[in-house]
Amino acid sequence: MRVTFVLAVLLSLATPASAQKITIAVVPSVPGGATYVALDKGYFRDAGLDVDIERIDSLGKAVAFLATNQVQVAQGGINAGFYNSVAQGLPVALALESGSSPTYHQIIVRTELKDKIRTPADLKGRTVGLSSAGSSSMYEVASVLASAKLTLKDIEPKNLSFAQMATAMANGALDAAMEVAPFTERMIEQNIGVPWIDPDDYIRPLPMTSVGYIVNTDWAQQNRDTARKLFTRWRAPAVIIARPIITARTAPRSSISFSNTALAPIATCSTAWPGNRATPTARSMWRASPTCRHSSSAKA
Repeated sequence: MRVTFVLAVLLSLATPASAQKITIAVVPSVPGGATYVALDKGYFRDAGLDVDIERIDSLGKAVAFLATNQVQVAQGGINAGFYNSVAQGLPVALALESGSSPTYHQIIVRTELKDKIRTPADLKGRTVGLSSAGSSSMYEVASVLASAKLTLKDIEPKNLSFAQMATAMANGALDAAMEVAPFTERMIEQNIGVPWIDPDDYIRPLPMTSVGYIVNTDWAQQNRDTARKLFTRWRAPAVIIARPIITARTAPRSSISFSNTALAPIATCSTAWPGNRATPTARSMWRASPTCRHSSSAKA
């Protein structure tokens, strides 16, 4: 009887605890690569996390699911949908920066139009591919247009996922597109389009955080240890991805920085101060962000 009891105890200790289920919505792009690497190499599993990845076209499409805790974390380009959710008091926050200046984004021009579209002014009346309405890519294109005293009303924006833009351009449905890696390289290799403008040359102020991981704050507060494990699992894959990029493009910067915040488990972001000319709402939201630390001098 005693032997049976001891065996039962040993078996219970040998049985691994059930992994904690987490769903992450990810836009398939280079910044999202850290999530796929962490899943493939078992970093999440080793931390006792059972992670499912849901593919999305843009972060805006995941905000409603995030706010209702159908997904716990969403990754993608920061857009108006996120800011609107914050303004509405929904339980979401920017937890981890996954992409900022330099963004290495490119506006690609259809190959047969490379001699016709040479300056930002030449975009007037052209059909331009954008990932979604209110997206960071829309802001980037708007900054380029502003240099020629144009606005988004002067072009014909077509909202497509980054993965769909190559086909649309090859079919002549797009004259230009705001693209991100690895889709940029694919379009160039297939001679569908040519690299034209780097939006970083037109955006002010810099640096600008354009991509991030958004978390459901209710879930994070209720599952602090789980959330901390999840976000620290991104360190190693981020290094794996960042190292060749830094070597190739000589950009000596880290894409992830960790610290303790009021919303621990989570990291800090480095969203740039929007400037004194920004709307009062934009400035207030920046100051109130629970996951960013900012110098008092920048808030004047």
